[in-house]
Amino acid sequence: MLPLLDRFRARSGSPLALGFTTDGVVIARMETAADGHPHLCAEALPGERVEPLAERLRSCGLEGATAHLVMPLGSYERLLLDQPPVPPAELRAALRWRIRELIDFHIDDAVIDHFPAPRRPDLAQQQLYVIVARRRQVERYTGLASDAGLQPSRVDIPELALRNLACRLPETATGVALVHLEADRGLILLCRDHCLYLARNIDLGSEHLAAGGTAATERLALEIQRTLDYYDRHFRQPPVALVALTPLPDGLPPVTEELAGLLGIDSRILDLNQLLDPRPPYRWPGPVPAAWPSPPYCRTAPDPRPLPSRPGRERARAAHPSEDRQQLE
Repeated sequence: MLPLLDRFRARSGSPLALGFTTDGVVIARMETAADGHPHLCAEALPGERVEPLAERLRSCGLEGATAHLVMPLGSYERLLLDQPPVPPAELRAALRWRIRELIDFHIDDAVIDHFPAPRRPDLAQQQLYVIVARRRQVERYTGLASDAGLQPSRVDIPELALRNLACRLPETATGVALVHLEADRGLILLCRDHCLYLARNIDLGSEHLAAGGTAATERLALEIQRTLDYYDRHFRQPPVALVALTPLPDGLPPVTEELAGLLGIDSRILDLNQLLDPRPPYRWPGPVPAAWPSPPYCRTAPDPRPLPSRPGRERARAAHPSEDRQQLE
C-alpha cells in the first residue's frame, strides 16, 4: 500500500498527475521549455474506466509512466489534532490510536498520513493535520492507475495541490485566501509564505452561485470572512492581501467585484496564464484544478493544449501536486 501522502522525491523519467473527480479522470503534466517556462498539457476523460484511460496513455506513449494521484474532495477526512508526545518512530501508531474514536469505520481499514500545522501563538502544543481515508478508496484509485499501465508513486490531496497554486501568487508573501468551488461543495485555504495555515470545507459550490444569485455570493463572503476571522484570531498574522477563486464554470455571474466590496479585500479569478506562463496563452474551458494542475471539471472540448499523441519529449516534466510542499513525516 502506498502511503497516503509521500514526500516528492526526484526520480528518473517524467511522472504525470492523475486527478480523480466526480466527472471522471484528468491527466496532466508539465513540460519545461528551453527558456525555463512551464507548459501545461491536460486532458479530461469521462468516467473511471480503465480501457479509455489505458488507450489514451498508449497513444501518448505514456504507458509505464510514474503517476502522482490526487484524490477527490469528500473521499477522505482531514483532522486537526495535537501532536502526541511520543518519539518520531512511534508517531504514526499514536495517531492511529487517537483517531480510532473520531472516524466512522474500523481503524484497521484506515490509511493515514499527516503533516505539521503552523504553530499557533495561543497553544503550547504543536498540532498536526491528519489525513484519513478508507483503504478501499485508496486501492480503488491506485488500482485504476495500475490497471491502465501506470506506476502510482504517491497519493495526494487537493488541499496541498491547491496550496501550490496559491504559493505561485506574489501575494503569498503577505497571505492569500484561495477559494475552490466544485459543483456542490467548496474548499477555502489560507496560505502564507508557502505554508498552508488553514483549510475549511464549505457546503457551497458553483451550482449554488448559479441558482442563488446575490444571496449565494453573500453566503460565500460570510464563509470567507469566518475563515479570515479564525486566521486572525488564532495565528495573529497580518491580514491577507488577496482572495483568489479558482476558475468557475462558464455562464456564472461575476462574483469577484461583489466579494471585494463585501470583504474589503482585492478579489480575482486565478489565472493559469499568470501562474504557469503557457505559450501561447489559453483559457481553461472549465473550472480548474483541485488536482494541480488538473481541473476537476475541465471539459473535454475544446482542449486547449492536449497531450501530444506520441512521445519525443524526454525532458518533459510532469505536474507534481506536492511541489515545494510542507515536509511530511
